[in-house]
Amino acid sequence: MGNNAITQIQQALRNKGIDPGAIDGIWGRNTIAAVRQFQM
Repeated sequence: MGNNAITQIQQALRNKGIDPGAIDGIWGRNTIAAVRQFQM
């Protein structure tokens, strides 16, 4: 997955009120935790 796609995912999570950490295009632990939270 490219950095642009990850950035878009991070922004979408933030728009839903879920904190993915910095919107930096890096698939790090904060982004992973935010995706898991979204999936629940």
